[in-house]
Amino acid sequence: MRNGEIQTFLKCDYFSIEINKKGLKQKCWEKTLGERLKGNDIASIILHYDNNTEEEIYVVWGKDDFTNEYQKTTYTPDGNIKIEIKANT
Repeated sequence: MRNGEIQTFLKCDYFSIEINKKGLKQKCWEKTLGERLKGNDIASIILHYDNNTEEEIYVVWGKDDFTNEYQKTTYTPDGNIKIEIKANT
């Protein structure tokens, strides 16, 4: 940040999403979304709206540079994946 510059961003202390097994097979760069989500390294979520705008929301992050200690990833019996990121409050 430069001297005098102001930056604003959205941050949440709790985020959750469940992605069905069909969505996990979608290509996400060189891997599938399911493969990319195995890393527990989500730092932000970008929401894409129908009016062609987007919004980036940052989630809480721990002390490790590579793994988000606040992220919990579980697999449901029907093959979906549930991701929760929650601050220790």
